Amino acid sequence: MNRTVVLVGAGHAHLHVVSNARAFTTRGVRLVLVDPGIFWYSGMATGMLSGQYEPADDQIDVADLALRFGAEFIPGKVSSISREHKRVVLESGQDLTYDLLSLNVGSRVPPLDLPNDGTVRTFQVKPISQMADLRQELMGTGVLVSEINPGRVTTEFYEVALDDLESRSRAQNTGITELSPDDVAASIIHVLDAPRHVSINQLEIVPAEQTYGGYQFTPFED
Repeated sequence: MNRTVVLVGAGHAHLHVVSNARAFTTRGVRLVLVDPGIFWYSGMATGMLSGQYEPADDQIDVADLALRFGAEFIPGKVSSISREHKRVVLESGQDLTYDLLSLNVGSRVPPLDLPNDGTVRTFQVKPISQMADLRQELMGTGVLVSEINPGRVTTEFYEVALDDLESRSRAQNTGITELSPDDVAASIIHVLDAPRHVSINQLEIVPAEQTYGGYQFTPFED
């Protein structure tokens, strides 16, 4: 009997699954992706805001991706899920039964109840499509946007992200002199100290012992 795998949302993980759809279909598995249809890539969002990329460069046509790799695409959003009956219902009223369901819908920032007295302006950057709106809003205002991309920075992140002690130790002990929070702060000051007529759209800083643009670390010899 054929089985059905339903993917709800076009997050990074689901895009990877869709790109390998034929590994499912050749085994008789029906692979279905449910999503509104356009994926905004968060990794390019700040570059899009700073003007390095156009908004169109930051989008993936999910329907086209599914078609190219042999997955079934259904545009829409899920309104309810029945685990008991293994069924999802879309806002359109369409329902799908599944054998395996995966949810990868991304994140949203809840509305912020902040005072708006004309001196403070807040702008929510999730969903990412709103950053394209912010870019349009800033055009012609004289407000400059800079993207700072640090390499390996000393952080307590690995203390909470990795439970396995061996993996944690391997991730933490690179043998190099990593960037510090002060190094990142200094790069921000560097951008702010630039002359008014100079716009630093993008600044990448990495440890001298880190491969440029990569994740390999080669400690200097003593």
